[in-house]
Amino acid sequence: MLPPIDSAPAISAPKRSVDVVAAIDARAADAALPLQPMAVVGAAGEQPSLVERTSRFAVAYWQWLLALVLLPLGLGAWAWLDHHRTYDAAGLPRGPRL
Repeated sequence: MLPPIDSAPAISAPKRSVDVVAAIDARAADAALPLQPMAVVGAAGEQPSLVERTSRFAVAYWQWLLALVLLPLGLGAWAWLDHHRTYDAAGLPRGPRL
């Protein structure tokens, strides 16, 4: 028989060591720390150029970009072949008469 669910051990929050808590309290009490967040490295003035971003995008998604180029080309070739097959089946001339 299985023990009831109430007898399962309780999960408690992880306990921090006294040293970590003391270090956090010491940093909070230190008045020398700035209250404003630090500047993020690579701020707005240091962003990559449009060419770099575009080339990174093209390298990362080249399969999708190739599909976007080849899909219309393939559909156009299929329509052109279908058009010529229809003309051939009807017995119509393809080009001008000489």
